[in-house]
Amino acid sequence: MPLLERGISTLRKAGVAAIYAVTGHRADELRPLLQRHGVTEVYNPHYRDKDMLHSVCMGFRAALTPGHGLLFLPGDVALFSEFSVRQILAEGRSADLVLPTWGGKQGHPVWLGPACLHHVLAHTWECGLREALADFAQGASVKNLGLPDPGLLLDADTEADYLALLKYDTEREIPSRQQCLAMLDWVDTPKKTVDHCKAVADTAMALTHALVRAGLSLNPGLVQAGALLHDIAKGMKHHEEAGAALLCDMGFERVASIVSAHTDLPAASQRAIDERTVVYYADKITLGTTQVTIEDRYAQPLMRWQHDAGAVAAILQRREITYAVEQRIGELIGTRSLCYPIPSGHRQSQQKRSPSLRG
Repeated sequence: MPLLERGISTLRKAGVAAIYAVTGHRADELRPLLQRHGVTEVYNPHYRDKDMLHSVCMGFRAALTPGHGLLFLPGDVALFSEFSVRQILAEGRSADLVLPTWGGKQGHPVWLGPACLHHVLAHTWECGLREALADFAQGASVKNLGLPDPGLLLDADTEADYLALLKYDTEREIPSRQQCLAMLDWVDTPKKTVDHCKAVADTAMALTHALVRAGLSLNPGLVQAGALLHDIAKGMKHHEEAGAALLCDMGFERVASIVSAHTDLPAASQRAIDERTVVYYADKITLGTTQVTIEDRYAQPLMRWQHDAGAVAAILQRREITYAVEQRIGELIGTRSLCYPIPSGHRQSQQKRSPSLRG
């Protein structure tokens, strides 16, 4: 799908009904695509001798509706997420200008409210749109909106930019470690929980590499993302479901399937080791940031819920599932690859049942 078409599709899914595209060079080639998607073309006959701001203002005037704002983006910025568009639009209800950022750098789409549009269109500028917006921002309600979306910055100005954009497009359904940490920060995850997620991810990745060496087919990037984000909704009721719902809303359905399973492992992932199994097990042998035995991991919840027969039964069932998973992993990679010191007082058989990976 062409870049322009990708951007149009994302805007539509986010609820943007009216889309305008300013054309100039090779407009005849773009016109069928724009017509097919119901996009209003604004042709600039002076594209050869006028600057980009002239084209931008033509688009603003064509799309202008009294009392309403609009989104602006260059045509080659197309890999922003539907989630980001919805967040920008929501912020636009109370801000004259919304500047989305990733990693502290401004990206697109930008929201311009009615006052901002009037400011840009009412003056003759000798500069570009960025400078015009900066001039407006000095005395206006401006929101610098940090979002966990690298696609906000990606364009195709150069061949290197285009290749980077294509690479990101092939990988975007699984967020990188940097993006995962940005997502945790975006929802104000407490440091204690972030540290736990990092520890689980380290253990899960060590397990993954050992299992891959043993011949199992696993996606390390998917494991890492699932482990880092498994507690993104920690503190909420049914946090595994809430976290999965948030990730689906962000467009990360594959990661969501791992997060939804980290509390209760589906039967299919109990029978065959997959990415969900690895994250589930890594979480179950990580207490805070420390690797522990399965027995120690479940001791505290058993004590806490000792007077609730239903809760105890559920905890014991999870413990048995964890033991079974551990045994299966041990069979695949060899118990010699699984080791940590067992606290004194544990039965000898417990040493064999509760191994863990170190780094």
